[in-house]
Formats: sequence, structure tokens, C-alpha cells
Amino acid sequence: MSLCISYRTQNGKAVVLSDSRLTTIRKKNSVVQSANFLPSNMEILHQTDYGIKVQILTQNISGSTGSQFNIVVSIAGNVSLGLQCLAHIDACLMTNFILWAEDIPAYLEDKINEFWNNARDQSLQMSFVLNNHKGKTRIFELNADDNFFEFFEVNEVSGILISVIGDNAFSVKEKIFSEINRQSYTEDLNTNIHKSAITELKKEIESQSNLFVGGKIQGAIFNDNVAIYLKVKNEDGCSIRAAKIEDYEEEILEYPLLDLTNNNFEIKNYSHIKEFSI
Repeated sequence: MSLCISYRTQNGKAVVLSDSRLTTIRKKNSVVQSANFLPSNMEILHQTDYGIKVQILTQNISGSTGSQFNIVVSIAGNVSLGLQCLAHIDACLMTNFILWAEDIPAYLEDKINEFWNNARDQSLQMSFVLNNHKGKTRIFELNADDNFFEFFEVNEVSGILISVIGDNAFSVKEKIFSEINRQSYTEDLNTNIHKSAITELKKEIESQSNLFVGGKIQGAIFNDNVAIYLKVKNEDGCSIRAAKIEDYEEEILEYPLLDLTNNNFEIKNYSHIKEFSI
């Protein structure tokens, strides 16, 4: 019950985005037909548009190079379960517990599987953006449900690397590729991928027919092993990780700004890590 999109641009950078709606459902006492893909024996107990679904993990590698590197994760399905997994993994990685880059995917899979095996609600999807030992950006996905657990690397399609998880993920991914093809003669590929992904995410969030996708866009950007959260600007103001910030905070909180008030969806004021250019 989410929609998360992660994509790598042709210059090796990556962007991770999500909606912010969280939904709690429960079984009804009697079966009544419902629309919008809600099972007929279920009802919505609570919804909030303040759900955190994008998380940055940090591995401390000061023992070897005097630096650190990040992993950017987005969560769909049982978001609470996903955050529990990441809280544990982050606590381990922030110490001098050093893993080779090629060993991290297996470590992530093993630790998440441990939490998932003991969960009541096992519906969980996650996307992971990280670099390999050569500095190449990779994306992995987790797709898990009752008695089903799959962790795999996402493959490029026509040189484009993109992950979509959550509600209507397959349909949304197809629409993104369709939009990329439609704009192929009017935009450079980096701009095209970026604009197409955000356009489709905005459509899903703003659609009145979507019960489970909504709220605000949240996200992070990833460049050369370093990630940072995004401020996101809409017509009604700015937010960080789903929560609105005041005008004075917009200047004080030194995060790059994703501007959704124009059709270019530019990321501005990116001064904290190496220059990022869509």
C-alpha cells in the first residue's frame, strides 16, 4: 500500500521517491462489497499521509578509508516491518562492522529475512540503491508475502535502470517507459527519465481513485556513495519526508530542493555532496 520509484540516471546518479500515505485495515464483521481493490471482507481503520517510506542507511568504513557510504531504501507493503529491519541494520552498519560492497546485498537479504520470518503481516516490498566495489550504482528489490520471499537485482532495460514497487507497480513502470519513449526526441535521456518518473508518481498520488497512494512526495538523491534527503516544494509549501516545514525552515534546513511547482522538476541547491545534475 505504497508507491516507490528508484532510478539511475545515465551519469551514474540515482533518485529515490515515494508517496507518504499509510493505511491500516481490518476484517469486517460482515462481508460487504468494496471498490478500489480493497478486499470485500476488509475495511479501512485509519489513514495518515505522514508515513516515512524512504530511509538512508550509513556504513562507517573509517577503519579502511576514513569515510562512509550510504544505501537508500524505499518501503512498500508493511512499512512498519521494513523500518524495523532497517533500524537494526543501520545500528550494525554505523559501527566499524565493515562489509565489502559485494557482500552487502546478501547481508541485507539475510537480516530482513530474519525479521520477516517472525512477522504476522509478511507483505513487504523494498528497493535498495547502492554502489558496488567499482562505484557502479545498482538497485535490488525485495518481494515478500506469506510463504514467499525473493531478493534480486534489478536489470537494465534498454540501458535504463528503474525500480517500481507497491500498488500498481507493473502498470506504473510501463507508463514510465512509455513516457520516456514519447519524450525521447525532445529531452536528453537523464532529464527524460527524471521527469517521466515524477510525472507518473504525481499522477498516482493525485488520482482520486487511488485509496492507498497519496499524501506528499518524499525522497533522497544518491551520488558517489553519498545520499541526502530531499526538500520537496509543492504549491502549498515545502516538506521533508512527508512533514510540512515552515518558510523559515526552508532556508535553515540545508537539503537539496526538488521543485514540483514547474514541469521541469529540477533539483536545486545541491551543494552538500558532489555536484548532482539531472
